[in-house]
Amino acid sequence: MNIAKTFKHLYLRYYVNLYLPTQGIRVIEAKTDEQLKKLFAVRWKVYVESGYIDPKEYPQKIFRDEYDPYSVGFLAMDNEIRLEQLDWS
Repeated sequence: MNIAKTFKHLYLRYYVNLYLPTQGIRVIEAKTDEQLKKLFAVRWKVYVESGYIDPKEYPQKIFRDEYDPYSVGFLAMDNEIRLEQLDWS
């Protein structure tokens, strides 16, 4: 692992584990089926609101892509309310 990548991982670890909790935000890795469904629903909402996808093409209101089987997804939570999906693959 090169120095830049190592620094990025250390910074993300600090940010997720030390800084965000002080702001009332908790970051979790989406592992269960329920968490993954929430992650894909948040992604769908963000993509629709940003105009990246047409909601009519995704009536199930979730968005998945070909990289999902190889990615690790995260959810940022504020008192169990989804704030934003973070996807650091």
